[in-house]
Amino acid sequence: MKHSKPRLVLDPKAEQILRAVYFYRFMGALDVCTLLYSKGALTRVRDTLARLSGGADYVTREYLYRFQLPGEGNPERIYTLGSRGRDFLANEIGLPVNWYFRPEQVKHFSHAHVVHSLLLTRVLVAAKKFSEESVAIALLDRRISYELWKDPPVVQIALDGQQQKVKVVPDAWLLFQRSDGRRASVLLEIDRGREYQAAFKAHVAGRIEFLASEQYRQAFGVRSVRIAYTTTGERPEYQERRLQSMRQWTSQVLTEQRRQNWADLFRFCSLSLDTVYQLPLFSGPVWKRIGSETPVGLLGPIP
Repeated sequence: MKHSKPRLVLDPKAEQILRAVYFYRFMGALDVCTLLYSKGALTRVRDTLARLSGGADYVTREYLYRFQLPGEGNPERIYTLGSRGRDFLANEIGLPVNWYFRPEQVKHFSHAHVVHSLLLTRVLVAAKKFSEESVAIALLDRRISYELWKDPPVVQIALDGQQQKVKVVPDAWLLFQRSDGRRASVLLEIDRGREYQAAFKAHVAGRIEFLASEQYRQAFGVRSVRIAYTTTGERPEYQERRLQSMRQWTSQVLTEQRRQNWADLFRFCSLSLDTVYQLPLFSGPVWKRIGSETPVGLLGPIP
């Protein structure tokens, strides 16, 4: 007698996973474990993700779609919303799921593109975990680039004597509040090291003009901000070179615009996918400023 395969029943934890993937778009098992489980639950998380992505023992269209990180020797699996997960969130939860993933897109993904997406996920997950574990600072709000792309502000910049218009879409925006009531916001930018000097300078100039034009305050409701650039690379020596270049190019833009006193708004650090959850990104001195080799914190002294 042939036995029918069981149908997958979503429990509250599975619903939490779908909600998380809905926000972050791309997640690995480590990200889901860090966000929603205890440290020792990685094997259980992998099993749960396998079931949600249509494991062989279950009858289901994919709640999640699973693909492999591009590149040889990369065993890590990446998860995004599948068709059934999208339907569940829209019809059962009422979330406005206005995007969907086409499996045929995978063949066009470069390693750098997926690493950029995962790095963004990991920095934001790290921010949330930091806030949950801290008694001194709370994460009040966050927005991610997929949301910010819907209606991006456009600013006009002057660079090297040329006028041009650029869209300003940070990878993420974070709003923290200290226990003393003071607030600190961060514009997060994930640098893939693919932009040459002119493009990177235009990127920085766009953020500066975004702040100077009052559009930042109108968009996010606050004035103060820190602009945080992280960069990644296959080798530590490349990361260090890129880090130095970004700081130098940012300084040149500020000098050209006669805004050298804005230098302290910027922070820079290098990251790899393997180190994000090991570093005190939001609590320790792992960031560098323009013109200084002394590591500092991102949010300033924590009370």
